[in-house]
Amino acid sequence: MKKFFTNLLLVAMFASTPFVFTSCGDLFGMIGDIMQEIEDDENNDDEDNSYEGGDDYNEVYERETIEIEPYGVHRRNLLELCVNLTHEYKYTINGLDDCDWARIEWAQEYEGNVWTPLLTVDENTTGEPREESFAIFLGENYICTHMIYQYP
Repeated sequence: MKKFFTNLLLVAMFASTPFVFTSCGDLFGMIGDIMQEIEDDENNDDEDNSYEGGDDYNEVYERETIEIEPYGVHRRNLLELCVNLTHEYKYTINGLDDCDWARIEWAQEYEGNVWTPLLTVDENTTGEPREESFAIFLGENYICTHMIYQYP
């Protein structure tokens, strides 16, 4: 279907603007660029799961917020808070490496499950709300993004 519309676009371009171009080389170069961009878009449809960015995962993906009380939590099962995960895999969690008040610990054979991510958030004694974002991947495939928001 895309090829039909691509061909239709080319016919429309040739029919409506033949005198705009001063050189056939420019016309064919532009058409080649358009065709290459369409092919690149088709090839990149399957590769959109990879995250390329800085530490702020919210710039790229929509996030879910995990709200934590000021007294924190100790070893809370993250799978209760994230419906996108299963106990079958040990996911890659990016974004909490430099956070000194929130962390994920992986437990194997926890409550009869193969892998369980356990979230620990320290008590918030700063008097200010704090937040930290993290993204979850399985291999290079993006799963979801969360933000931990802790009340003061």
